Amino acid sequence: MSGFITNKPLDSILGALNTAAASGDPTDTDAAMAYIKQLVTNSEHLVDVSMHTTTIFPESTANICVLTAHANANTWSAWAEIADNQGTPVTLSSKFAAKAGHITAVEVEGTNVASVLFMIELAYGEAKTTINRLRFTSETNQIAVAQVPRLRGSHISAGETIYYRLMCATGAKTANVYFRYFLE
Repeated sequence: MSGFITNKPLDSILGALNTAAASGDPTDTDAAMAYIKQLVTNSEHLVDVSMHTTTIFPESTANICVLTAHANANTWSAWAEIADNQGTPVTLSSKFAAKAGHITAVEVEGTNVASVLFMIELAYGEAKTTINRLRFTSETNQIAVAQVPRLRGSHISAGETIYYRLMCATGAKTANVYFRYFLE
């Protein structure tokens, strides 16, 4: 008997050390070694994604990013591109112009109202593909360190526009935030 799975010889099922790595979905013709090599390659990428240095947007303490809620309570604002407050605003999208990446955190530095619930939704592209959603409560117009929302959101392809929309329980309020991101 040549194998317990099929009538094929076991080495044709397992493959050899020089078997090329598989790509895409599994097939019934690829050797097991091809998938082992595919797993190793993908695992190396996962290590790169999980261990990285993040960058901050806006990049200077002289600039802030102000998100504005809809005028009506508990209503999402219109989608708006994320930008800082410079004379000629710099957009978060410009940081992703040439490289794909991830937003890893939205850190809320303050709001213009105390003791109110906010919700933020982040998205990218014309279709507004959701990156992530989060909610926080303003305390004394300053956010406690324990309320720094970390994100494990969607991958953002290079060249995509990045948007936000904000909802506030009382309407017409703002949140000052900054973003932590990394590029692949």
